[in-house]
Amino acid sequence: MGWEIVHQESTKDAGRRSRLWDPKEVCDVLKNNRGTEAVEGIILDVSQINVLPLSYETFSRMVNMRFLKFYMGKGRKCNLHLPSGLESVPNKLVYLQWDGYPSKSLPSTFCPDNLVVLSMMESHVEKLWDGIKSLACLKEINLHASKNLIKLPDLSQAPNLETIDVSYCTSLLHVPLSIQCVKKLLVFNLESCKSLKSLPRNIHLSSLEMFILRRCSSLDEFSVTSKNMTRLDLRETAITDFPESFWQHLNMLVYLNLESCNKLKSLISNIHLKSLQRLNLRDCSILEVFSVTSENMEYLNLRGTSIKELPISVWRNNKLFTLVLHSCKKLLNFPERPKLEDFPLISSSERPNMDERWTLSSLADLSLKGSSVENLPASIKDLPSLKKLTLTECKQLRSLPSLPPSLEDLSLDESNIECLPVSIKDLSHLRKLTLINHKKLLSPQDLPPSLKTPLLNESKVDPHLVSMKGLSQLQKFPQVKGKKFHSLPELPPFLEEFSLSESNIECIPESIKNLSQLRKLALTKCSRLRYLPELPPTLEDLFLCGCDIESLPISIKDLVHLRKITLIECKKLKALPELPQYLQSFCAADCRSLEIVQSSKNVLIEDRYAFYCNCINLDQKSRNNIIADAPFEEAFISLQERTPLGPLISICLPGSEIPDWFSYQSTNSSLDMEIPVEWFLDSMFLGFALCLVIGCFKKNSYEGYDPDINCYHFVKSASDSGPSVPFLGHCTTVMQVPRGFNSEHIFICYYPSFNASILQDFKDLSLYYDADNLRLRVIFKFKGPSQRLDIVKKCGVRPLLIANTERLHIDSELQPE
Repeated sequence: MGWEIVHQESTKDAGRRSRLWDPKEVCDVLKNNRGTEAVEGIILDVSQINVLPLSYETFSRMVNMRFLKFYMGKGRKCNLHLPSGLESVPNKLVYLQWDGYPSKSLPSTFCPDNLVVLSMMESHVEKLWDGIKSLACLKEINLHASKNLIKLPDLSQAPNLETIDVSYCTSLLHVPLSIQCVKKLLVFNLESCKSLKSLPRNIHLSSLEMFILRRCSSLDEFSVTSKNMTRLDLRETAITDFPESFWQHLNMLVYLNLESCNKLKSLISNIHLKSLQRLNLRDCSILEVFSVTSENMEYLNLRGTSIKELPISVWRNNKLFTLVLHSCKKLLNFPERPKLEDFPLISSSERPNMDERWTLSSLADLSLKGSSVENLPASIKDLPSLKKLTLTECKQLRSLPSLPPSLEDLSLDESNIECLPVSIKDLSHLRKLTLINHKKLLSPQDLPPSLKTPLLNESKVDPHLVSMKGLSQLQKFPQVKGKKFHSLPELPPFLEEFSLSESNIECIPESIKNLSQLRKLALTKCSRLRYLPELPPTLEDLFLCGCDIESLPISIKDLVHLRKITLIECKKLKALPELPQYLQSFCAADCRSLEIVQSSKNVLIEDRYAFYCNCINLDQKSRNNIIADAPFEEAFISLQERTPLGPLISICLPGSEIPDWFSYQSTNSSLDMEIPVEWFLDSMFLGFALCLVIGCFKKNSYEGYDPDINCYHFVKSASDSGPSVPFLGHCTTVMQVPRGFNSEHIFICYYPSFNASILQDFKDLSLYYDADNLRLRVIFKFKGPSQRLDIVKKCGVRPLLIANTERLHIDSELQPE
């Protein structure tokens, strides 16, 4: 309605309307200098138009314009050029946005008295203007990524300015002293101004709340203060120190980021910032002294610093939730909690409160990873909220004291802990214990029954340590590897994941079928394992790699929740029984002895994958079973509810011939076919099934390329007459190459989104042709990961057709002839 009202202001001359937003009309008005005093506002995406040079007098007649928005959308390029500059921009402008502004400055005649917002992101300006201008209404300046900007204008006449964003202005050399006159400034963003070496010294910006200077890599001093500053970011600057008076004006500071200030050696003693909640000093690599306190501190990161000790006052931070001391190579000790006798001068009236005030009562996450800590204080057991303790790579730590009962997650990866504390069995909340790549031999210890996930990968572990006796809550079996494991203990009843690698076990206990919550079973390189028992009905994922099993249990067909089976390099596997009907993904790779695959009728609930890569001894009946079992009928039914982006059905198996039921075939990688329009008009067309013969290639022969096979299909009219319409083409990835093939393989797929694009092409062509006279050609071209690796040897296409009344009776359409 509003658009029509504006259009009626002048139906024939857009330059006489108050608002312009149609790109064609805007470009016409600008190109031909047709703008008049009637124009009050213009909006244009300058990245989506052809290059348009503007004249020197483009805006000279648009004296009443109040709103000008030239923005860069997805193209991020300004296609408006000013070969001769500009005579003027309207002085009545309230809002001026010109992304990618092409000139070095605004016209000298511009009077920004009414301007509220000035936004010129990614512009080419070196300066906005010379001298002092009245900026009484200005609230926002945004010159983000204006890489040629050298200086900001005098801002002494901008009393209402609230936001300045000159981030990524990499040529900006200094900030004018007049910034101290901007009394209402709230946000000042100078991020990545890499040429900025200094700021005005000892100025106080009373209203400033957020000051961002991260990655100002040349900035080596800082003394700007504000009583209202809540966020200060000086990350990756060259700051060496701060004046002592600086800290006195930061009582409202909540967030301070000094990460990677590699020249910062120390912070002055006894800094107290009462509002500070987050302090980040990560990778201040030469920082040796730290003594900042705050009763509201919640996060403290000292990772990678050179601190040698923590002040005892750290125990006073009772709101501290996370303390990171990762890679503090010079830190040898964590301080003990102070005792009353350590403070002889404290009055007797204050002493009763000592126990409450010095407790680190909120600390939940303590990381000492990679530090040189030699011991932990006994008082660590008194941390009432500690849930996660990370001692990974603490090479100097040999033993642990008693730990707090609240602990849930303990990580001792690659540490030299020689034994776990006896008291660990009393940690009733411990759920996760990690001992990955632990070099010391761990003696058996009773673990707490609450433990759910012990991770012991690559560790030197006594086999008896993995005894599951008493671990009634265990959900994930410890991931241990080693030839010393010959048998498995009794497994806990709530186990959800069971993984074992490189062991000498010969069988899985029959009791595994009673694990009522087991979802994943993974056995890798268990070379003596020849037999699998009946598996639990809850199993969802079965992974076997490098095992010597000869078959899967016949009962596997009854596992209604099993969605994924992966069998890799099971070299003695000879036969597969009927598989579960709801199976979604099946992969048998390099199972060279596999000969027999029983027919398995599948119900398609999601995408269906069946890969038999390098299973070169499959007999012909098994190959027929694999193809015939593809649930095409269910695929069509499922399309009533969704159109998946990927292939709905994918099958890969050894073979060198396209099955006869693919009615269109080619002995190379392209195929040209004509299809009747009636397929579309009578709702018969359900799409195409595709079949490729893939040549042999080594696993790593496509390095440097996306290991995909793409189908380029083109639809055009096959009519002898009619308007000239270009090909309508699309590219679809039809196969992700799973691994190298040692022989030729057949790949069959049904790709609904691919077929949907062909249907759309038909609709597009019908705009140009009378459907009664329209004939269609579809051209398929299949290409491998690169021109050098063109591995498609043959291709075939099967049109899938069905009348509306026969939608559920399509078996005859799909079976091989």
